Amino acid sequence: MLPRRAAFAGLAAVAMPRTSRAASLDRVVEAIDDGRTLPPGTVAITFDDGYKSTLELASPILEHYRLPATVYLATGYVTREESQWIDVLYSTFVHRSRHHLELSSEGIGPVRLKGSVTTKTYGQVADKLLAATISERHRILSEVDAQLRPSRRPPRLTLSWEEAANLSRRTNRIDIGVHTRDHVDLASPTPQVVRHEIEGCVADLKRELGIAPHHFSFPYGRCNAEARRVVAQSGLRSAALTEPAALVRSKTDRLGLPRVAAPRTTQLFAFWTSGAYPDLPRTLLRRA
Repeated sequence: MLPRRAAFAGLAAVAMPRTSRAASLDRVVEAIDDGRTLPPGTVAITFDDGYKSTLELASPILEHYRLPATVYLATGYVTREESQWIDVLYSTFVHRSRHHLELSSEGIGPVRLKGSVTTKTYGQVADKLLAATISERHRILSEVDAQLRPSRRPPRLTLSWEEAANLSRRTNRIDIGVHTRDHVDLASPTPQVVRHEIEGCVADLKRELGIAPHHFSFPYGRCNAEARRVVAQSGLRSAALTEPAALVRSKTDRLGLPRVAAPRTTQLFAFWTSGAYPDLPRTLLRRA
């Protein structure tokens, strides 16, 4: 089975808990600004990328339980109504009609895609695409598509602007944030790319939905110092990372909020949202 990355709920936990309670990111940021600690077990629910499933599956659940959440849109994909590159790659591998791949410019192959070789090669290509520029990403995906000749294309998995507006209107508990334009890794690009991606997604949201976003999520949870500066200059109140796994506290940098990805099992979910994680593993095992 190929490892398919999906949209996930990031959870920022505050303090040690007995029961979990959900708070909006606005409330979390206000507490940090005031130097306050929120009640034990407080979590903020976030969704990256802007998948249709956020509207079709998650929002009815959020509405039913009256839970606040923040949805970060990669606005270029929304504008183009285009599936994320990882979904295109996944679909190309799964529905391939050819089984030989060679990307000599990327140091991959030639290989015959079979068994564990398929999983390994898929991971290598995904790693290249994650760090690639937009033009490089299109080139690599086109080469993979031409060689593997998939029998079908992935359905549109990303929200359109009309659907994003519907999501925003459904309840005042869902806040729309931004996640760059093209889901570019902000750990190493040029300052020009950083500004284009961050300032561009803010402008897109204002133009399409009439919303000045307050919250930003760094793609892949990674950034550099320039990216943080541009986020601050763009009027955004918070920015979310993925690593390191940590609890959000009164002195946490609100432009570097740590999150934990939602676990794959419900057994772990209560523990991870309790606030004991990652403090308990760190205490017991001296690591997060």
